[in-house]
Amino acid sequence: MKLELNQTASSGSASTHGSVSFEQEYLGAFAEPTDTEKQLKRYAVEYQERAEAYDRTVCTGGMNRGAVMPADSYQLGLINKNATKLREELWEKVRLLDFSYPEWWKAIRDAVPRGRNFGQNALGQPPATGGEADTHHQPLK
Repeated sequence: MKLELNQTASSGSASTHGSVSFEQEYLGAFAEPTDTEKQLKRYAVEYQERAEAYDRTVCTGGMNRGAVMPADSYQLGLINKNATKLREELWEKVRLLDFSYPEWWKAIRDAVPRGRNFGQNALGQPPATGGEADTHHQPLK
């Protein structure tokens, strides 16, 4: 996001037009996220929840910080293939919101709190795939 300050010639005071204001930049009074930013966040949370739901059907390697882990390279390949497919599927929707691919990647990373704890998603809700208490999963047979 760019900070653009336009000087008015007559008064010499700074004003903003569609950019970050003085209060927002220097006093930390940031505006609420836009509808498209909220939608980006929802898509990122959807990605994380759907990927974790798939992982729980495939992986048998146990739990680590609330996330199921692959037991071998075959399972790792399956979940990576699914994650790539899912990321590209949702990217088709995200790009229509006029976000860049790096912004999409950042939103995905931010959709899970630091430490990869699946007790809550980035929207502050319990994920659809279960939470920290969900330590048992059923592998695909």
